Amino acid sequence: MNAHSKRLLHLAGTLISLILIAYLVSRFVQMRQAVAIQLHGGLPWATMAMASAACLLAYLPISMAWALLTSPGKVLKRFPVSVKIVMLSQAARYLPGNVGHLVGRVMLTKRHMGVGAAHGSALMTIELLLSLVCAALLSTAAIPALAVFAPSWLAQFLVRPYIVVCAICLAVAAIIGLLIASQRRLKLKLPAPSTVLATCVFYAAALIVGGVALWLLLGKQHVHAISPSLALLAYTTSWLAGFVTPGAPSGLGVREFILVQLLAPTIGEPEALLAAALLRLCSVMADAVAFGIGLLLTRLFRRGI
Repeated sequence: MNAHSKRLLHLAGTLISLILIAYLVSRFVQMRQAVAIQLHGGLPWATMAMASAACLLAYLPISMAWALLTSPGKVLKRFPVSVKIVMLSQAARYLPGNVGHLVGRVMLTKRHMGVGAAHGSALMTIELLLSLVCAALLSTAAIPALAVFAPSWLAQFLVRPYIVVCAICLAVAAIIGLLIASQRRLKLKLPAPSTVLATCVFYAAALIVGGVALWLLLGKQHVHAISPSLALLAYTTSWLAGFVTPGAPSGLGVREFILVQLLAPTIGEPEALLAAALLRLCSVMADAVAFGIGLLLTRLFRRGI
């Protein structure tokens, strides 16, 4: 893909993000009275604090996974550095293009771990593919339950599990092909299969923690209507949609739209709009705290603490 095609793709993703944001805002305005009823006692600050803490906690398994990929034999020693790198780079995901945090991770890894840019980029590509596979696997078990909430054209695909299985197999094949191609062309020492498997476990853990954050924000009156598996499904599906949309900073608009579409049939559209908005707010707060922690760790490392 040439540079012109990439720019067009990012522009298309940005337009999609803006259109969906406009749609969500319009729906929010139209249902402002119903939303206000949900907030009659004020914002659920305690619940938001717990959800933000969950979003922040999700960076720990991601950091462990990155330490495994970059330094298989020195995981515990490199884990604090990996935490710093992940927490500092996440703030860049709000930049246009939805790739700033990835580029930042590679650059910081080169600076603080001595991993070359080519090697770091290859490992980042592997991480992205593994993340997609984990999200797909976590969604597979609950995807048939989504069919009753989806439009008829989409439901016919969701009720056929083999479609999901085929998609996962293709993703796994892509990972295997990447490993082989990278070793032959770039002559890089890539992670062993056991390391890749362990990395998948940590990525899955991060997604599960994110699903818990969403489940917490649904409110006591709606938690009984949303099972943890459905909350995880909604979270991972929205994460995937936002992730694969180029040009949408942190999947802004895309993730919220998918969440509303998945949750509204069960808890109502006003409640789904509020949950999506609160999840984004908690995610932003967690990223802000993470960036502060990253700066603190940088200062502590400089002092040799």
